[in-house]
Amino acid sequence: MAYLNDVKRLINSIPQLDSQERSALYSGLDEGAVCDFDFLLMMGLSTAIAALGLLINSPAVIIGAMVVAPLMTPLIAAGCALVRGDLSLFYKSLRAMLLGSLVALGVSIVVGILIPNDTVTLEMLSRGKPDILDLFVGLFAGAAAAYATGRPKVITALVGVAVAAALVPPIATVGLALTEGNMLVAEGAGVLFITNLVAIVIGAAAMFYLMGIQGLYKDRRSPLLLRRVLLSLILGLGLICAPLGYQRADRIKEGQLRPNIYPLSPALSDIIRERIGQVPGIDLLQAGRSGVDYEDTDIGIILYGSEPAPLSLKEDLEALVKDFRGEDVRVQVVVLEAGKWVES
Repeated sequence: MAYLNDVKRLINSIPQLDSQERSALYSGLDEGAVCDFDFLLMMGLSTAIAALGLLINSPAVIIGAMVVAPLMTPLIAAGCALVRGDLSLFYKSLRAMLLGSLVALGVSIVVGILIPNDTVTLEMLSRGKPDILDLFVGLFAGAAAAYATGRPKVITALVGVAVAAALVPPIATVGLALTEGNMLVAEGAGVLFITNLVAIVIGAAAMFYLMGIQGLYKDRRSPLLLRRVLLSLILGLGLICAPLGYQRADRIKEGQLRPNIYPLSPALSDIIRERIGQVPGIDLLQAGRSGVDYEDTDIGIILYGSEPAPLSLKEDLEALVKDFRGEDVRVQVVVLEAGKWVES
């Protein structure tokens, strides 16, 4: 009971919006939910940036795309419309969400066609396996975005909320995965995108309600319809909790998603394999870039041989890698011989 009382006190401490603040909020959301040329252009550009970031596996570029994307405002407006019973604002927000999503999907498909990629990058893979934590991120992001929108003093926090919500990268992953024929990643990224959309709208609606947003009753049909929509969204989110929870359990069993070793470029791999092929009895087990920040290794090469590997092989491999990547690259060659790890 003491815990429930603490929760009630926390909820009651949330600042309520006065009439002037509510008027400014409605006006800003109504303007921000408009699906015009500027909105669609920014959606297209942000998706192109996100798609390129996914292809080159660059978190920094992907974060930049999240900041540029304008999709958050229509979602916040939809949450406000559900609480207020404003059917006109809800339809306007829904139109912006649908058209913006279609533009994002189309742009990512075009990028995937123009820049074909045979492998799924780590950043794409991470968005192809959503779990229950992504749902909670969306809920809290929606609540934070709604609060920041209603409180001008903390409006600058919206940039961080946009990064946390990660709306554009999942839809960009869907388009790229479709062009690569990887339906499993496309399906997972699509689930993540829809989960984020619904969770943000519900989180925003809950926060607006706690901030004292009042309903409109000029048209009795509008509040009833939007209440049904809100209940449907909540029910849908509840139904998806089970599979997302199972996905979280599977991820825990699998371990970390980021590998210890990243693959080398095909050109460098061919050079290494060609040199190893010149030594009978020596096979290549693994060669890759270190995924962990080791002090003495950038690229590791693991060999297996029934006989000791000649010292010249180690020296030649180090020289070949440095010629290809640069003299400052740190190379470590390890040989597994007769069941023992021996550094050559």
